Amino acid sequence: MKTSSSREPGTLSNLKIHIQRSSVNGNVKSRFKAHHEFVLLCGKAYILEAAMEYFGMDNTSSPPTKHVPEQNIQKTHVTRRTAVFDEAMDGFLETLISPLSAEEVSR
Repeated sequence: MKTSSSREPGTLSNLKIHIQRSSVNGNVKSRFKAHHEFVLLCGKAYILEAAMEYFGMDNTSSPPTKHVPEQNIQKTHVTRRTAVFDEAMDGFLETLISPLSAEEVSR
């Protein structure tokens, strides 16, 4: 974490300022737990945002508008539910860890 990058959006230093984590100073050896919690918080937030984008959700309470599972999926057999879940997770993980295209990088 570079403290000199605190004005650049999306950097850990910038996020530290926005969520007011004064216990995170870049010296991990002296404050390991604070840094560990900060990195976990940022990672979970990025994954949640990616999932909401993948499923086309405005917030965590809104229903998905993209990649919507079939109606009454909870009433189907467990093997069918597992297959639908696996398909959704495969698609999500593919978008999450696939390399960016040239036009995505330029945004």
